[in-house]
Amino acid sequence: MGMMHFELSSFLRQTPNALLSEYFRARGLLDHLDVAALRPHQVQPMLDALGTLDEPARASIEDELRDVHLVARRAGVSAMQDELALRGQPAAAASLSALANDHARALRVLLDHGPASGGAFDALRGFAMARSHDLPRLRRRSGLPPERPQVDAEARHRLAEAVRAHLRPQARGQHCEVRVYERFNPHRYCFFVYAQDHTAAPLTIDGEGLGTTVFSPAFEVAFIWRWEEGVLEVGAPVSRPGDVDALVARFREAVLPGGGGDANARSLRLHPVLDPHFRFPTDARDGILQVDVAGVRFVEQRARGGRLELVRSPDEELLTFLQRVVNLEDLYDRGFDLSMVKMRVVWRGRGRCKPTTTTFHLVMPDGTDLSDEPKHQVIRRYLARWQLAA
Repeated sequence: MGMMHFELSSFLRQTPNALLSEYFRARGLLDHLDVAALRPHQVQPMLDALGTLDEPARASIEDELRDVHLVARRAGVSAMQDELALRGQPAAAASLSALANDHARALRVLLDHGPASGGAFDALRGFAMARSHDLPRLRRRSGLPPERPQVDAEARHRLAEAVRAHLRPQARGQHCEVRVYERFNPHRYCFFVYAQDHTAAPLTIDGEGLGTTVFSPAFEVAFIWRWEEGVLEVGAPVSRPGDVDALVARFREAVLPGGGGDANARSLRLHPVLDPHFRFPTDARDGILQVDVAGVRFVEQRARGGRLELVRSPDEELLTFLQRVVNLEDLYDRGFDLSMVKMRVVWRGRGRCKPTTTTFHLVMPDGTDLSDEPKHQVIRRYLARWQLAA
């Protein structure tokens, strides 16, 4: 996903002037400029006024607005509403829908519920920061006991120590910190474990010229626990075949009250999409226009086996395409088996907006690059309905 690019002029252009006026007034800034009276998208007077501030004051404003920009993403609206609802403020959560855009919603939350440490905006910032990083491919494990996790300080400490113990043989994770975010639709708990990595000394530049700064960067291990379904998704650097199952066991022991239950490693069943009669039923309320298979990959089932990847054009049926380019029975006879399906979901446009497309991969037996975005959560629900995922 990557960190979202921030540009101050673009941010000011996308945020209603009335909200910007309230923000600057609350910070005791730009008193000589009537920001609310500016024309929409007239940002140069604000940039000129901010340019007269001393460097620390300007940097502080830019850092805070950069955090607002990080929260103001397409997936941020549901996260904002979830966070306020969890804090017993459903009316404030519902009121966000009436605002002009995501930047207005994020700035409204900052003004009303931040920036105090531990407040709603602080939690949203942490959640957005965690999701903005590129996680390794998520691995699914199903069949776990449907239990609410323990999320208190003691449970978080147990999970941090468990991840440290797992990473110790790799000389990683000398220190770990765990943060937990609860989210709805579906109800899930997102555990992000920040683990210390190898010490690094990159070349840096400052007022004194070139130099080096020694530090230990943190990388993430993520656990997305959909407790009502008994499904755990793990995102972590994997160096050995049993790493994911070991992390699942440590997560279960650290935060699940019962601690028992067996995870089903083979949680994806992709062969049905090769059936000419297979369909992808959807509900109109989810706004899906079309679902199809864009490509498949076959891997030879032996050590150092070959790989065959086939990607079709959008205007050709999958089975027609496969019959034209490959003999499936011959592939199976030669020891090849389906290992990956590339899928495409087309969403209905709203208002004057054109339809949008989500492309994702399902990798046998348990891998997916679906993230925690709202549309991806809809797709996850359908994978179970289509019986492609346990």
